[in-house]
Amino acid sequence: MRLTQIRASPFHASLIRGNRLIAAVYTLSELDEKMRQMCLLMEEKEGRQCTPDDAAVLAQYEGLTPHTEGYGTFVGAAIRLSI
Repeated sequence: MRLTQIRASPFHASLIRGNRLIAAVYTLSELDEKMRQMCLLMEEKEGRQCTPDDAAVLAQYEGLTPHTEGYGTFVGAAIRLSI
């Protein structure tokens, strides 16, 4: 399911709370603000082929500090193409 241009609703919120929502988006900016926040608060998040900005946001939500080795490794892995 692709959640582009979908606004957050009580239905989406219940799916997220129940760990039953899988969202595949190209960039976080495709989601309206409320849906973006709800998705970022999901416990299990995985970034693949992210934009640098989105990778930095995901790293922040993982609790990583910018300009550290762990941060750089995380962001690099999220941006890199999976082969």
